[in-house]
Amino acid sequence: MTTTPTHCLECNAPLSPAETQGLCARCLLRAGLATQRIDGSIGSAGARTLVAPPEFPFDFGSYRVLRLLGRGGMGAVYEAEDSASGRRIALKVLGHSLDSADSRKRFIREGRLAAAINHPNSVYVYGTEEIDDTPVITMELVPGGTLHDRVKAGGPMPVGEAVDAILQVIAGLEAAHTAGILHRDVKPSNCFIEPGGAVKVGDFGLSISTLSRGDSALTAAGSILGTPAFSAPEQLRGEALDVRADIYSVGVTLYYLLTGRAPFEGENLVALLATVLEKSAPSPRTFRPEIPEALARIILRCLAKQSGDRWKGYDELRRALRPFGTTAPTPATLALRFAAALIDAVVFVAVTLPVQLLMFGDLQGIMDGAAMESPRWLWYGVGVLLFEIAYFAVCEGRWGATPGKALVGLRVGGLDRQAPGMGRATLRALIYLVPTIVTVLFSLGAHAATAGVAWQFVGLIAYYLYPALLASTARRHNGYATVIDLLTKTRVIQRTAYEGREALAPSEEPVATTQAMRQVGPYHVLAPLSAEGGFFLGYDAKLLRRVWIREVPADTAPVAAGLSHAARPGRLRWLQGRRGDGESWDAYEAASGTPLTALLRAPQSWKSVRHWLLDLAAEFAAAMRDGSMPETLALDRIWITASGGAKLLDFPAPGSGAVPAPTESDGGGTPPLLEPAVFLNQIAISALEGRVATGEEARTGAVRVPVAVRARGFLHGLRAAVDFTALAGELSALVRQRPVITHARRLGLVAGCVIPTLLLGVFMAIGLMAYASWAQGNPDILRLRTALDIHERMAQGIFPRDVKPAIGLEPAETFIAGRFGPLVKNPEVWSAFYAVSTVPAEQRERAERIVNKFDPPPSADAMTAARAGLGGAIDADGELNIGKRFGEVSHGPDTALWIAMPFGGFIWTALFSVVAALFFRGGLLMRSLGIAVVRRDGSDASRWRLLWRAFVAWSWMPLGVFVAALLVPALKSPTAFGLVGAVVVCLVVYSAARCKRSLPDLLAGTWLVPR
Repeated sequence: MTTTPTHCLECNAPLSPAETQGLCARCLLRAGLATQRIDGSIGSAGARTLVAPPEFPFDFGSYRVLRLLGRGGMGAVYEAEDSASGRRIALKVLGHSLDSADSRKRFIREGRLAAAINHPNSVYVYGTEEIDDTPVITMELVPGGTLHDRVKAGGPMPVGEAVDAILQVIAGLEAAHTAGILHRDVKPSNCFIEPGGAVKVGDFGLSISTLSRGDSALTAAGSILGTPAFSAPEQLRGEALDVRADIYSVGVTLYYLLTGRAPFEGENLVALLATVLEKSAPSPRTFRPEIPEALARIILRCLAKQSGDRWKGYDELRRALRPFGTTAPTPATLALRFAAALIDAVVFVAVTLPVQLLMFGDLQGIMDGAAMESPRWLWYGVGVLLFEIAYFAVCEGRWGATPGKALVGLRVGGLDRQAPGMGRATLRALIYLVPTIVTVLFSLGAHAATAGVAWQFVGLIAYYLYPALLASTARRHNGYATVIDLLTKTRVIQRTAYEGREALAPSEEPVATTQAMRQVGPYHVLAPLSAEGGFFLGYDAKLLRRVWIREVPADTAPVAAGLSHAARPGRLRWLQGRRGDGESWDAYEAASGTPLTALLRAPQSWKSVRHWLLDLAAEFAAAMRDGSMPETLALDRIWITASGGAKLLDFPAPGSGAVPAPTESDGGGTPPLLEPAVFLNQIAISALEGRVATGEEARTGAVRVPVAVRARGFLHGLRAAVDFTALAGELSALVRQRPVITHARRLGLVAGCVIPTLLLGVFMAIGLMAYASWAQGNPDILRLRTALDIHERMAQGIFPRDVKPAIGLEPAETFIAGRFGPLVKNPEVWSAFYAVSTVPAEQRERAERIVNKFDPPPSADAMTAARAGLGGAIDADGELNIGKRFGEVSHGPDTALWIAMPFGGFIWTALFSVVAALFFRGGLLMRSLGIAVVRRDGSDASRWRLLWRAFVAWSWMPLGVFVAALLVPALKSPTAFGLVGAVVVCLVVYSAARCKRSLPDLLAGTWLVPR
């Protein structure tokens, strides 16, 4: 006859009527873990019969165990409920078969390492304790399952969704790495999904610490290797590890999410290990061809056998993966694309001009070849065209951007946002260069008689009509897609400007606790946090971390469920509390950082404040949903963490009394309660302006500091916000935009102003040198020009000194015909560019009429009489000299031209820029680069202020000339002038690249901000 036991067969504890298996709940729980497999993913481990699990739910210490969530290398994880607070937790219990002194140390060490990480993408550890002599770890419950469950249930994930998940995994692992922790067991089953979609990294059972945290990096050599299919080769070989080992596991995890399988598989453990150690991973496109090739390359780099061949860190990997996520890119405006095209044009000219000089000798040869359409020039045009096609095709196809696009922050991608590849990039280049292609083809087959007209016609289309035609389809709703984008199924987008928050603070060293220290619950008290008392910095000696302990009156109600369950970045985590038995306290996480009020002594940057507002807006949205909104909203209840986030407190922050908050009476002496949106506006005004703003200011005013134009619009409407979920969405978009004008963009602004002038000066200098060289070999053409100028003046009745008007034009025409007849009739002379430009067509026609009038040419006696008639206009060499008789410079190259011509070109450029600043509020280049000019209060600068700023900005060249005149007495030296100019340019560039505000902005009272 079978009898029902009344006491537990294991521990002899009395059994309840429901416990019919001979074991109490505690022993049954541990027995259920006794025969678990070390890793259920290795098929060769062998199936073992598990002891039947206990009947759920049952009580275990102060927890109500609800169900089994999963098993790991160190134990099993259950969903449980804290009987005191009602908070749902994940309860990890050390397996019975592993219960030894070393196993207990490793188990507690796992809790300590995980507790050192406090990040939204890492599972939070509340505490560790022993229940009935069984070590347990209480953790945040993430009820959405794991990434492994997601793939098993729904198959491989969409590319964007998978990358989004991995980016969150990277964020959690990066926080762990910053705290000095390597996970060593990254895999889909250790990545947990919240109901809202957030992914958290958990299970730090195999993690090791690179920092001293009070114990050694215990391992179970030869027994726990991690999961071989997801472990780096060096980890399986037992070698020293660094962050690149976890990056390998991240790559395998992404591989699994995209394909539903790991890159390496084996029939048994030995075969699997050999494959991981020896074979290269197949491309994920082998199993799923629609995966972008660029993404496959990123994954395969993660899976490189040698750690040195992998990504060096998480930030580098994040930047590579981000374009594959689901975050919508920002379309490139036509203004930015135009600016990129101008920069590419400058780069192209800078590359091709030396080649032209090498082929044609000098600028004269270039112009002569172009004017006469010589075969060498035409074939050079073909070569340049091919180079230009290759320039765009290779840069955009391989890297997604030409130098011009890269400088202004643009990139070309397919509809999948990846580099379009050589095929589509080449097609883009061919469409863009259609006018150039037509011009070159026409020039190769056109007759000289029609080439000039054809070139003019094609040039008109190329420079005016064709770009307008390409841009005709661009609309905001289609991402400003041009004809090129639509035909090639590509888009030009702005590179993400997201800047991560500051790195987490290093882990704090453990504290040596003593029995003499006061204890509150399980915590040791280290120091008071407030002068009033009742607020302490505590220490958890088991998890080796600091906590905040707040003693409250005995009649204080327990923390509300909404707050005790909250596990959000914008809210301080409640750990545990106690009411009764002479104790009344609550323990919270100790967030490193500072109270907001301590930062209000100086203005804070929009780069930081936008993250604070995002955290608080998201927290308000969540608190309104679960009813955990604090009763009081005040500046002294905002805590700014060391990682650049903001947390909302339900009590005054420790140390917040450093800057007293202003009070404003509503008539009864009590400050009126601020609405959440008004409170956010108060935070924005206070932080950005560096002062404590009153509630009344927050209700009626807005931020008055220079911020990005889009941010200004957002801030001006902040106090009227109603939907905080939508508000958080707007802030998320602002976080991805540039918060300030970077030094690179300011340098680009200066370069855009300086380079055209410099190029103009360079071209003029080359032209002058070429002209001087040509003039030395062709002095008669200059003399002919002088003689024709004198003839023209005489025809107008203006005669040289000592020349009697009664003699008429006859002596001058005789001199021209006799002196220059052969020159005028020689067609080869007039094939040179400089000859044509020196003697215009009208003067050549007059010279031909004069020469044809004398047939035969004038005799020697006639020439002598002509010279005598012209008298003083003839110099010692027997030539006409207009300079001596009319007080004018000659047409030959003069030192003054070396200065006057480049300076004149600069003046024209400056005038255009100043006018553009007046009519286009800052200038075309500023608008193209997405730069706006504002005043101190953030409002748009007036046109007159912009005009003054432009005037100051362009005054450096005249100032440089003035300095050159003072410092270089011999300005006749072009080299000296050039050196002074180079120094001035360097100073201007340095000012833009290094200073927070340039001299023009300081003098004009303006600030540059993003549009």
